[in-house]
Amino acid sequence: MERAGEFSTPQSTPATAAPAAPTVSAEAVAAAKSVPTLGYSTQTLKTLNIDFQYQQTGYWCGPAATRIALSARISPPSQQQLANELPTTTNGTDWNDSSDMTVLIADPAGFAPTATCWLTFNQLATLIPPKGYSA
Repeated sequence: MERAGEFSTPQSTPATAAPAAPTVSAEAVAAAKSVPTLGYSTQTLKTLNIDFQYQQTGYWCGPAATRIALSARISPPSQQQLANELPTTTNGTDWNDSSDMTVLIADPAGFAPTATCWLTFNQLATLIPPKGYSA
């Protein structure tokens, strides 16, 4: 029985851990999404199977993303091997102060006088949205 100014102590219950969030594969997430309505009957939708991995360090975004992209076509090298080849440091996969920010493009359409041409990153970025190109 409680008296004025005294409070009873509630019985403690054992702490229980919150249930762990379920692990869901990229394929399961893709399969659960609704297929968008396409504008033309000649359009199709294709989802590539990938081998997803989170980056293994706080600065291996480049190697991890490269590995995922490669996994759609080949058995990819490890993030460590890609970090060595890109090269990646604790600063990430940076371009160094001597880079002119250009990339060599192989153009199979034959619009250029040669099979390859150099584009700046800005020029390359303008080619992506209209067609959804990526590599």
